[in-house]
Amino acid sequence: AAGIGVTLLLWRFCPSLYSRNHGENVDFFQALRLMVPYGMPLYLSTLILSLLTQYRGIILAQFVSNMGIGNYTIAMNFSVLIIIFSQPIAISLFPAFSKLSIKKDRDILEKMFKLSVKYTSLLVIPASLALCVLSNEVVYALYGSQYRLAPSYLALYVLYFLCAGLGMFVIASFFNGQGDTKATFKMDLVNVSLSVPLTLIFTFLYGVPGLMASLVTSQFVSTTYGLFLARKKYALTVDWASSFRILVASLCSALLVYVLLALIPIPLFKLVFGGFLYVISFLGFAPLLRAISKEDVANLDELLKGLVLIYPIARSILNLEKRILSLHIAI
Repeated sequence: AAGIGVTLLLWRFCPSLYSRNHGENVDFFQALRLMVPYGMPLYLSTLILSLLTQYRGIILAQFVSNMGIGNYTIAMNFSVLIIIFSQPIAISLFPAFSKLSIKKDRDILEKMFKLSVKYTSLLVIPASLALCVLSNEVVYALYGSQYRLAPSYLALYVLYFLCAGLGMFVIASFFNGQGDTKATFKMDLVNVSLSVPLTLIFTFLYGVPGLMASLVTSQFVSTTYGLFLARKKYALTVDWASSFRILVASLCSALLVYVLLALIPIPLFKLVFGGFLYVISFLGFAPLLRAISKEDVANLDELLKGLVLIYPIARSILNLEKRILSLHIAI
């Protein structure tokens, strides 16, 4: 695949590469001089994060039993349910940020940064806490009750995704879109520098829960550091009030589901009823607690119009949010 890609690149664009940004021809080596300083920090980030994953596996094998590793693997499998929401957003934000310049389009870029964090949080944080409160039911439904430790591991791991409210899935895309890949590398370097000692110490002391704690801690610190860089270099920050309200609305829904699930004896009914109740309660709490506004409803409606399969469902949900907002204002 790499060979075919390089062949197509040379065939189509060499001996000269056309730069749309500058309106002039750029030869191959000039293009490399532009691309390497941009791409090398991202390459190094990917490399060290890949090595970090292998390092965690080695530490687990040293200090955790086979049973613990099996339950850990089951818990990690469910992270795909969150990544389905988060990863496409992070990928799609890069070209959006790359089309704007912080010098020329500061107001637009600042608003886009805050809204990106908010709308990512609206998906990821509720989904994370739903998976947390329903961890027992989800694991037992798919894998059976023999994996007794997996639900608690899953509940701990999803705390990792609460960093979405700090911009975990947005900051790197912003830096890369502005050409500041060194800032992304610094964030990942902070993550790795903390993860290496914390993974060893916490896993040795507490096993899999210690590993989960090291994951959450290192990600929280690296995301906070990324926010510090964004504020220092570009005077950008997240909408703290919105992130807090989304978290509170999600926690209220999770608490309601947790209390009511104790009244249902059948595990499968718990999963179905609990999931339905969580969605309905969050859709009620979000507008009541101002986690979503009428402007957000209009923005999301405009953004989702192009998604033919999703939009009919999304439009019904957004109309419901609009009615609740209008009722709240009237009261």
